[in-house]
Amino acid sequence: MQNLHRTAVGIDLGAKYTGVMIADTVPGTSLRQEDLTAFTVVMPDAEKMMLAQTQRTATRHRLRGKKRFNLARRLTLLVINEKLTAAGVVLPEKVRLRMIEAVNGLLRRRGYSRIESEVNLQVLEDLDPQCFAECDLLKSFFSEATRSLMDQWEELTNDMGRIRDLDRVLQDQTKQDVKEAFKEQGLEKEMLKSATEAVASVKEAAHDLVTQQFMGHKPRATYLQHLLSDLKRGDSRLTKVIEVFGGVERFHHVIGNISNLQLRAERWYFNAPHMIKGDCWEPCRLKQSVIRAFKYFHPSQEGNEKARLAELIRELESTDDVLEALCTIDPQRTIPPYEDQNNRRPPVDQTLYLSPEKLNDRLGERWMSWAKSFSKADPRLEEELDEILRLTDRRSRIARDGTLVLSVLQYRFSYVLQRVLDRSKLLDPFAIRALAHGAVLSASRHQLAMVIGGQHVDEFLAFAAEYYREIEGAKSGLWMPQTGSYLERSDLHPLMKKKILPILVGNVLQKTDKEGERFMADIWNAKVGGRSTVRSVCAVIEKTRKDNGGDFNRLYQRALLRRKLGQKLSKEDKVFAALSDKVDAVTEVIANTLGLSEDEAAKFANPYSLSQLYNLIETERDGFTSVSVAAHRENNWRMRLTECTDKDGSKTWSANCSRLPADAARPFDGVVRRVIDRKAWEIAKRVAESVRRHVTFQNGTVEIPLFVEENRFEFSASLAELKHNAAARKKMLDRSEGQTKRWQSKIERIKAASRGVCPYSGKAIKANGEIDHIIPRSLTKKNAGTIFNAEPNLIYVSQEGNQRKGNQGYRLSDLNATYLTAVFRTNSVSEAQATIEKTVTNLQKQGRLVFFDLLSESEQDCVRHALFLEDFNPAKLAVLEMLGNQRKARVNGTQMWLVRCLVEKLGEELASWCERTGNQIQFNATAVLPEVSMQLREALGEVDATMKKTDVQPVASHTIDAFCALAVGCDGLFVDEPDLAVPENMVALYPENCSIVQIQRKPLEEKSQFGGVPLFKDGIYAEHYVPLFTLDGRIYAGYISKPSEDGVMPGAVEVCGKDPVQLLQTLSPYLTRPFEGEVSKNESYRVDRLKAAALLAEVAHQCSSEQKVAAAGVLEGLSYCTKRCPVIGAFWDSVKKKLVAEDVALKDDKFEVKLNLSCGRQWSLKGKLVLPVRREWATLYAEVSRQLPEDAQEPQVREVLNRYWKRPEKRRLQHVPVHRDLSLPVIDKPSGGFRFMRRTLDGNPVIQIQVPNSKLQGFASKNGVADWGKAVLFERFRSQKITMFDARYFPVTETTSMNEWRQVLNGEIKVWLAPGSAVRFNARIEAPFAAVSSWLKAGNPDISCRSFLDLPGILKVKDAKAFFAALPPEVRAVLNQPRAYLYFENVGTRVCFWFTVASNNADIKKTYNQAAICGM
Repeated sequence: MQNLHRTAVGIDLGAKYTGVMIADTVPGTSLRQEDLTAFTVVMPDAEKMMLAQTQRTATRHRLRGKKRFNLARRLTLLVINEKLTAAGVVLPEKVRLRMIEAVNGLLRRRGYSRIESEVNLQVLEDLDPQCFAECDLLKSFFSEATRSLMDQWEELTNDMGRIRDLDRVLQDQTKQDVKEAFKEQGLEKEMLKSATEAVASVKEAAHDLVTQQFMGHKPRATYLQHLLSDLKRGDSRLTKVIEVFGGVERFHHVIGNISNLQLRAERWYFNAPHMIKGDCWEPCRLKQSVIRAFKYFHPSQEGNEKARLAELIRELESTDDVLEALCTIDPQRTIPPYEDQNNRRPPVDQTLYLSPEKLNDRLGERWMSWAKSFSKADPRLEEELDEILRLTDRRSRIARDGTLVLSVLQYRFSYVLQRVLDRSKLLDPFAIRALAHGAVLSASRHQLAMVIGGQHVDEFLAFAAEYYREIEGAKSGLWMPQTGSYLERSDLHPLMKKKILPILVGNVLQKTDKEGERFMADIWNAKVGGRSTVRSVCAVIEKTRKDNGGDFNRLYQRALLRRKLGQKLSKEDKVFAALSDKVDAVTEVIANTLGLSEDEAAKFANPYSLSQLYNLIETERDGFTSVSVAAHRENNWRMRLTECTDKDGSKTWSANCSRLPADAARPFDGVVRRVIDRKAWEIAKRVAESVRRHVTFQNGTVEIPLFVEENRFEFSASLAELKHNAAARKKMLDRSEGQTKRWQSKIERIKAASRGVCPYSGKAIKANGEIDHIIPRSLTKKNAGTIFNAEPNLIYVSQEGNQRKGNQGYRLSDLNATYLTAVFRTNSVSEAQATIEKTVTNLQKQGRLVFFDLLSESEQDCVRHALFLEDFNPAKLAVLEMLGNQRKARVNGTQMWLVRCLVEKLGEELASWCERTGNQIQFNATAVLPEVSMQLREALGEVDATMKKTDVQPVASHTIDAFCALAVGCDGLFVDEPDLAVPENMVALYPENCSIVQIQRKPLEEKSQFGGVPLFKDGIYAEHYVPLFTLDGRIYAGYISKPSEDGVMPGAVEVCGKDPVQLLQTLSPYLTRPFEGEVSKNESYRVDRLKAAALLAEVAHQCSSEQKVAAAGVLEGLSYCTKRCPVIGAFWDSVKKKLVAEDVALKDDKFEVKLNLSCGRQWSLKGKLVLPVRREWATLYAEVSRQLPEDAQEPQVREVLNRYWKRPEKRRLQHVPVHRDLSLPVIDKPSGGFRFMRRTLDGNPVIQIQVPNSKLQGFASKNGVADWGKAVLFERFRSQKITMFDARYFPVTETTSMNEWRQVLNGEIKVWLAPGSAVRFNARIEAPFAAVSSWLKAGNPDISCRSFLDLPGILKVKDAKAFFAALPPEVRAVLNQPRAYLYFENVGTRVCFWFTVASNNADIKKTYNQAAICGM
């Protein structure tokens, strides 16, 4: 076919490592090595990229809290000024500033409206409350046996007294004590484990809440009480203010009511445009904002919160003076209620409906005539549509400009037509699915023609085929709303679950909402023998189902069959057999209570319906349903069982239709969404680049099939690793190991079934045997839309025999006589066929055909070889039907989201290219079973040892997995001689190079917006200047201290030289008092920090005199920074659980200031001095070590510190800050720090030091030659209020970027350099694999480098000196040794990697600049 290109993409999806293989070819041509592109996408650790939102959320809350305080302060001062003005009172400036200081203190630490713990209590949602209600330890706290434990916990947290009691009860209880308490109830093992875990979580949460309160967290009501108590004690700073407000209580009410306002209310008041010029008093605006704030609340339905708020709103609406209202309303009434948070981020209904509007556009009125004809032929197709159509089912039915676009009748017939297309196979007289897929069924086609007319059949079947393609696309994540489709998405926000819970429960029971309501009232907590209830049994079923994931049904059915056959049950089988008994018991209770027949009870007598009931009733009660009420009603009708006739003439039951289709491509985990989205972008860029590079035609078609392989357990383990959840990672790895063992067991069975003889050649199978598909993959993919990878369709053959067979379909007569004798003990084809037919018929009658792994060896032989019979043989058809009904390799949720993201991003990347060339893109997606891919990978390892999969995979190994997924999935897409999925051919085709895509944050210099980037690291430092003093005619820097025996003061350094006085003269303008020229007097001189900061800012931002630059240099030499350090952290080793040694706790570098200043021979100041604070540290350490016993623990250390630390009582005020830990200053050196000139709340200037995450845009340069002494800051850091340490002004004309790579060596070994950071260059090296291998072995002797496939993505160099020494001399001449890690960008015949050098030197800088001059 002309103008057709195929870009197939194989993906091995992992959370951290994702391997990708792209194959570009023209259909009808063979695949070549140069047509393949391999790369691995590597996610960084969580520390290097924000994946989880926990830290971001905490930061947002902190910033919002700060903004709320500032706005509350502004509003309070406006109210106070209004009162003062009205009373004609003018406060002197000093009095006003002291008043502001007092108000600031009152508004801080307002307490919490509801205390919460960070402990995950999800386990309470899944546990039967009866466990706690009947436990002696807990029954006084959790007494309700029918109410959710989570609801009871929420109520408990409102009473901190009871939480303290609970904490005291549980703190003394060990895990064994708790187990013993529950054992008295006779709980089953799983329930006992869950209950014990729940108590552990409650114990931790209760203790956390008690600790929070001990650390100073107070309820809002307590804060208000303390505030009133302190105000009544009197505060001279507020005397006049309290007087104009009319008393303490009225002022307290104003402060409390404003403090209770949330940020949004304060913003509504201050966000007026005219407020930018200055705050102004607008009582009407304030009234509207406050009323709106209270109306905005969404309190819990329980209690009287709604009534309280309604009364408060009426009171505010009726007032004419909002300020008077704030003075009279008790602030206890305005405390924000606990909101139920049940209307946040409501989901969107993803249900897909046939769109009448799109049907009209493409089919005119013909589709309406089809629907009418179908409805006339089968009136049941319109059942319950009157009720369903009274509900809104999709956004397109919402009135536009007051009118509906389409009539209800058109929507009615769209339902009818969709029901026809989705009708169950046994109820479909026309076999529409089969006809639409090209099956030749004359009788069915004739019957269809009799209903809609023969002239419409072809058009209708074409429409049906397109509908089914859209449905399959939705299941793979490929459906998107676009022109030409027949479906539309609902896009409504569904109702909350609790509003329609009876309907949902009734749907599960396949009864009405009345029965659903009765079930919840009378049955849900009813006893089911012993102590179990319907609820507790359903909880156990759901937990078991969740733990076993996709394997649940297989394990459950296997256990039932083994018990039915009287076989010995394994330990695992016994669990599922017991589960079956529970299902029967619960079903009997429900049926007896509701008076249901046996047939009616059979509709929900399965573990899935019961686990669904548990999820509906017990989990996320305040959450939303996933679909609208209309969709629930429609699905209820569709799932309703109807009696019908099976193909063998027997009576049976079948659902009316399949459930409504849905666009299910959406992530269920925030971290997964961000990981997949980022990886999809990297993959899409490279796939799009490959398409543009290979496709040269116009007005053609580019097919992009996506083959995604994902081991669910390995992906979850990798995701847990990214989240640093070691327990979850271990759990998933254990499950992955168990899954792999099951796959290997299957492979061993397949191998053993051939008895060591090739079925095709009759020769003995040696080590190079292969697993072949009996029904060729290309055939099943064409006819069934999938590949039959089930065990019955797989057979072990020799490589020679497999190549001879190729893609042919063999018959029983084609099998070698020697093989037939080995398997069936006869070489007679007719005898073997008779045995096969008899065995398969019996298995089918017994209902055992679907459980292949439970069959005996001879039975398995017969089922497998039935596929070698003639096409219409009943035994073969039975086995084919069984294979077709088994779960296909569908794209799961994570794969689906990757496909959706990939398709969207590829569409964006190729949009302009398609518009320019006229080419069209066609996508399809297929999931590759990991077990099949694993089989091919094992075969590859046998052919080439370097491709063998290891437990810890090298980075390129993931592309081999992707290659296997591609080979398995694309069978029949390429014309390869020999076949692509042959290991020898894959080894030959694997590309010579594999790229490594290390995902990194975008460099700051490339960002246009900085809103989501933390520019500075956490923590603020204090800057100090070493004071100067004169003593006995000499000048010293430091602090007067007692001289040592040799006469040296440890806290001071003497200024030496010809004229030490010059130092004081230079600094005189920047001292708190000027130097008057006399050194004979004993005087002390301190640097004025504001003056010093002003000078340092001046020399950094503008051209200054030499005298000022010199003074700035002296000030910087006298500067040092401190940071407060918790004493407990310095004294106590939390890992070794002991007191640290004194020399470690009091290390010299924590207290020593090094001075190194001079001015030629005039004066010099060189030496070290010890800060006086060291004495306090030493005293504390001596006190702690003296009072602690040898076996002391951390609480005892804290107790000693708290006794020593004398806290001021602050006149016994109650509203005071609570210091959690004693902290003292130590010297810290903030590398690359910035001085910030800020102002306190009362307007006083303050200087703070912070360290940026990144600050340099590059270096000033001229004609490409960088001036390494002139660092250019980002534009955002050039503000006059910000000054970088040691900065000097220079004009900037040209800049060399920190990421500007220049090639400095060209040859067989290539080297590039980039500035990287202020002190360390980045270096990139490209060299042959053999050379790189020798260098790596020098730095890491234990590394294995058989081929480039062994190389990691990131390697820590153990011996950097040895690695550097192994480099050729010409490379060492332009580099320095690595600092720590090597980051690989490409592995293959040539390897490319980069690293950060340990330190810069003059040669590196010179080489880099020389590259610009030479133009390399």
